[in-house]
Amino acid sequence: MQTRIRFSSLVLAVLMSVGVVAGMIALRPPLTQTYYIQLVSLIAGAGLVVTLYNAFASARARHQAENAAAQEACADTQMSAADSASAHTPAVRGAVQEPVSSAAAEPPGSALSEKSLDVLLDIAYEASEHAPLRAVAAYREALQRYPDDSYMPYLIIELSTLYKRLGNYDAALALFDEALALPIITKNTAMAQEFERSRRSLAVVSHMLTARGTPTLPFGDVPKDLLAEADRRAELST
Repeated sequence: MQTRIRFSSLVLAVLMSVGVVAGMIALRPPLTQTYYIQLVSLIAGAGLVVTLYNAFASARARHQAENAAAQEACADTQMSAADSASAHTPAVRGAVQEPVSSAAAEPPGSALSEKSLDVLLDIAYEASEHAPLRAVAAYREALQRYPDDSYMPYLIIELSTLYKRLGNYDAALALFDEALALPIITKNTAMAQEFERSRRSLAVVSHMLTARGTPTLPFGDVPKDLLAEADRRAELST
């Protein structure tokens, strides 16, 4: 089955390409063998990130479409059952409609542990902007209940991004440690290496922010020169 390249993935690829080129121009490194190795690593890492993002976005769109189709089919089934019951006796019609009303009245604060993976991902996606802690809880519940699901690597990327946006670098680093112990990641050498590289770079960023007295600075506010230096130190530590 072919995977459609999403427009947002193309935009991400362009932005990452511009960032890599701008970083190289700004740093003006000497043209040594180490420089070329670092350049290849950056390009390969950027390609993997874009690929993972595209796969995750496509999977989410597919899940949402499947959920919508399933909900529509369920609604049609319930309506057919209610119509069939009403044609025979009013008493049966009331009995059929009661469970539907109960489901509709389900409180929004239902336990996350009762949700399927698709529902948990939808909750996290919708809450990531206005209720990030609820999104974190949904992601954590999904990771705890479905650690072997094929979508876990993409979930970890989303959750780590959310942690970094909140300035919780300790939680993000612990998440990477947890991810590197998952069989679904350890079996994929390229993916495991990319997660290890991301963890090293993030650890350097966290250390540098702590040294500056801003240990919880949101990742989006971290100076670009600090991020470039963190990547350089992470590469040297390999």
